Amino acid sequence: MVDIDPIYSNGDEWYERVATTRPRKDQPWYHLLAEDGTEGHYLAYVSEQNLVVDEDAEPIIHPELADRFGPLVDGVYQMKQRLN
Repeated sequence: MVDIDPIYSNGDEWYERVATTRPRKDQPWYHLLAEDGTEGHYLAYVSEQNLVVDEDAEPIIHPELADRFGPLVDGVYQMKQRLN
């Protein structure tokens, strides 16, 4: 997780085109480092109701990881800057 919006704030066009499950806009939305399983990496925008716990204990591999986070300490990446 690299940022949080208290409510949806990504524009109606994106919501209509991408948010096919039509999650509620009046809940927190999260900016997440993500991968598509085929070596593709991207920044995802996910509603709180659609978050799923990643139970994989493997370190995250993402090209933006080092720009946003410091070392992994006790299983938690240390943020380089504060969220909203």
